[in-house]
Amino acid sequence: MHDFLEQGDMLRHCVFTNEYYKKKNSLILSARFENKPVETIEVALPSLEVLQCRGDKNRVSPHHKQILKLLHQNLYQIKKRMKNKKEERAEI
Repeated sequence: MHDFLEQGDMLRHCVFTNEYYKKKNSLILSARFENKPVETIEVALPSLEVLQCRGDKNRVSPHHKQILKLLHQNLYQIKKRMKNKKEERAEI
């Protein structure tokens, strides 16, 4: 929870105040450049759709296109991990 507060404060947006981190069907990611957050991303887990990708004051960062490209190239990994987690739960 502290990480979301810090991210929201640094990027001056509402990831913490609107409690996006509590949404059960969302994955919240932090895109960083030189170890500093530049954008916060919300991915809908059921559809693996990028719902939001916001930087400082809800604007896009200079790295926005690169972030989205990298994210879309790797969404399959999220899907794979979700599938593995479901299989693990089914075995229990």
